[in-house]
Amino acid sequence: MIEEIVSSEGFFINDKKTKISGTRKRKDVTGLVVSVDKVGVGRQEYRRMRTEIYNMQTKDESKLPQINGWLAYIKSVDIANYHRLIKYIQKLRGKTDNDVVFSEMLCLNEKTNPRKSALKPHFTNQVSNDFIGRL
Repeated sequence: MIEEIVSSEGFFINDKKTKISGTRKRKDVTGLVVSVDKVGVGRQEYRRMRTEIYNMQTKDESKLPQINGWLAYIKSVDIANYHRLIKYIQKLRGKTDNDVVFSEMLCLNEKTNPRKSALKPHFTNQVSNDFIGRL
């Protein structure tokens, strides 16, 4: 049935790129884990980020820009894991002597509550209406 619809629209299905997955199987699409109700970075990536944050704090401060970038990426695709990482960073902050790194972490320098800022629209209604009007 799907093949008929696709071919009737003038397209074809590339069998080399097609994969059928059951409901219990992990679905990885372009590095993101896709489930029925959400998209996220996945458990392995979350654990890797925790490790990187800890190593940066204890051993290698030069990774700060890279970690700031990854945190911004995770915030854009998986807000729940982002908040878990922020809590972890704040927990580490009290346990280590190196507070210089924490003062330079962008996620800790946000002036607004990260949960509230994640809910704010990126464009005001006027800007988005003007943009849509030009289309």
